[in-house]
Amino acid sequence: MCNLQKLNLAGNEIEHIPVWLGKKLKSLRVLNLKGNKISSLQDISKLKPLQDLISLILVENPVVTLPHYLQFTIFHLRSLESLEGQPVTTQDRQEAFERFSLEEVERLERDLEKKMIETEELKSKQTRFLEEIKNQDKLNKSLKEEAMLQKQSCEELKSDLNTKNELPLSWFLAGPFLLILYSSLKLKQKTIELTRACQKQYELEQELAFYKIDAKFEPLNYYPSEYAEIDKAPDESPYIGKSRYKRNMFATESYIIDSAQAVQIKKMEPDEQLRNDH
Repeated sequence: MCNLQKLNLAGNEIEHIPVWLGKKLKSLRVLNLKGNKISSLQDISKLKPLQDLISLILVENPVVTLPHYLQFTIFHLRSLESLEGQPVTTQDRQEAFERFSLEEVERLERDLEKKMIETEELKSKQTRFLEEIKNQDKLNKSLKEEAMLQKQSCEELKSDLNTKNELPLSWFLAGPFLLILYSSLKLKQKTIELTRACQKQYELEQELAFYKIDAKFEPLNYYPSEYAEIDKAPDESPYIGKSRYKRNMFATESYIIDSAQAVQIKKMEPDEQLRNDH
């Protein structure tokens, strides 16, 4: 079919010329499309790849009613020698060139602008794609490192498991007991430390109370003499703390016992000493 040179498609109610026709039938020289329903000049432009096409028939198609369809066909199909059964003259080619050359330039400019926009879009997509590739590379590297760490951790766990498998059964039986014993000793130590702390706090609170009571008694200037007899002293204070024995080195008054006894010194006779012994 690639070597087909003549093709008659008259009366087939064809509405559009397929794109593949101009790409596959490269050797086509004569094409008859009479009596179809082709209505667009763009369908005619699809025949441009047919570089050897010399004869074309389009009568009885809606497209022939369009103005300048002849010039359009001659301008785009430069190899045509016969159109609608009439020879294509040099004048026909000149008129077609004058009519559509400017439009063709404008069309080419539009196509070029469109291609440039598409190129920019492709560049933008390429940039995003490269960025995604870069991020994917980073992610792959991170995943590889994580996989290596997991592999290393797995090997360490296997090594620990092998070590535990080599230990005697008694070690596993003694393990819970040792753990309970250690917890008990640790709890006992914490209890002792807590008891000591509570005792220390109690002593500090008691000493603070003594100091507060001493501060209350200081204005009374009552400090018993250390040589006074306890049973002859005035009624003692209900306070039994340290303030009773606090010495006031600057006191101007002192307590003297009422029933003081005089001391007599004499020599005892032997008979008197014997009586006292009996």
